Amino acid sequence: MRRAGSLTVLFALGAIACASAPPPAPKPAPTLAPAPRPAPVPDKVEVSAEPPVQPPASMTERPQLSPLPLFAPPLPEIHRLKNGLEVQLVGKRSVPLVALSLVVRAGSAADPAALPGLAAATADMLDEGAGKRSAIEIADALAELGTQVQIVAGRDGSVLTLEVLGRNVEPALALMGDLVVRPRLDEADWKRVREQRKAQLLAARDRPDQVARDVGDRVLFGDEHPYGRPMQGTPESVEKIGVRDLAQFHARWYRPSNATLVVVGSLGWRELGPMLERALGGWKKGQAPALKVPVTRASAPRLVVVDKPGAPQSVVHVLARGVARATADYEALQAMATVLGGSFTSRLMQNLREKNGYTYGARSHFTFLRSAGTFEATAAIFTAKTAPGLQELLKELSGILAAEVSPAELSKAQSLLDHQLVEGSQTGLGLGRLYAELAIVGLPPARVAEQAARLARLTPAALLEHARKVIGAPDHTTIVIVGDRKTIDQDLAPLGLPAPEIRGLDGVKMK
Repeated sequence: MRRAGSLTVLFALGAIACASAPPPAPKPAPTLAPAPRPAPVPDKVEVSAEPPVQPPASMTERPQLSPLPLFAPPLPEIHRLKNGLEVQLVGKRSVPLVALSLVVRAGSAADPAALPGLAAATADMLDEGAGKRSAIEIADALAELGTQVQIVAGRDGSVLTLEVLGRNVEPALALMGDLVVRPRLDEADWKRVREQRKAQLLAARDRPDQVARDVGDRVLFGDEHPYGRPMQGTPESVEKIGVRDLAQFHARWYRPSNATLVVVGSLGWRELGPMLERALGGWKKGQAPALKVPVTRASAPRLVVVDKPGAPQSVVHVLARGVARATADYEALQAMATVLGGSFTSRLMQNLREKNGYTYGARSHFTFLRSAGTFEATAAIFTAKTAPGLQELLKELSGILAAEVSPAELSKAQSLLDHQLVEGSQTGLGLGRLYAELAIVGLPPARVAEQAARLARLTPAALLEHARKVIGAPDHTTIVIVGDRKTIDQDLAPLGLPAPEIRGLDGVKMK
């Protein structure tokens, strides 16, 4: 109770005090300071009299590209084994790989006239059993070495190629020695391979481009010329080949004096030489026959039609006799063929594909062989456009023989061929292929090193001179067309071409 009374008294006194106190004085209103006036903008801005910074003299001139150095692939060292086998050794130590390319200078040109395809069949049989190994054991040995073997027979030579790690060179050489020196050439193996080859040759007759090539060679060179016979043979000629024929071809042409081994890799001769003697030293000496391929005479202009009913395209090959690989005009002719039809921006492609839409692709090239080869301009033209497409192709061929190419076209061709040479030399297999191609036709390795310098010296006038000298007038060429004769015959008549000569898919003249 006392506590409550005290609180009541305190509240009462507080109320009396509040009632007697005067009210508080009002606060004065805030005043705003005047905004500062902006400074006047001068009519002229004074600039410092310091001179501007000048760039270095080297930055005021456009940089000039110096000419690229001429590419020259490394030249091989030349060695010989005791049995006379030439070995070309090219050092390439950037990767631990060794590429082996063994060239035998005997291809389809060495086939007997009655047995075309014998060289190709012999090459095909080399890995079907050799030495103490069967075909399956050879495949297993290659798998253990981590490699594959490629054996190809061309017009002038046969080449066996493989690439292995440096540590596997000796067993790889031993296997190569068996394949080349000691093939079994067994009757049972040949019976199986022969049936495979016959089936492949029959299937090839359904490929118009292959038919055009085979028929074109036959027409241009003639049935009696080594280059006029089909490289792979025919089903009929392969059926006639026996094991004895294979053995005789091998014994006659597979000789160390008729061969060259190109080795590209990380091994030196001190290490490699003894390995080669152990692997290939047992290859007995012997002289292969001399093979001289005659130079064919220029043929009269001809039009050959191979009937393929219902074909959606006409495969057109315009052919002329070429020159041998040994010609001094090699680089000039390569450049000319590149300008005409050797790239996507070539004249043939720009006309037949880009401008007219007659084809997906058109090209031209030389086939350089030990003797005079061929020049070809080719295109697969939509059937309904066969006549105008052929007319445009012949027009471009006339054009490149009528006037000099432009400096820009020549420069582009030189650059492309240079790049192809450099690119082909970047791997051991590629570099070995360059030297193997020269060995096949009997040219020294130095020709590869000279190629870039020869290309650099070309002029538009030189291209025109060599083209006219080699190809001659386009109305002297031979034209082979594989297509639907019923559809294209009437369209070809107004072009003023020779009367068509009709041949079958096997190249035999139809009556």
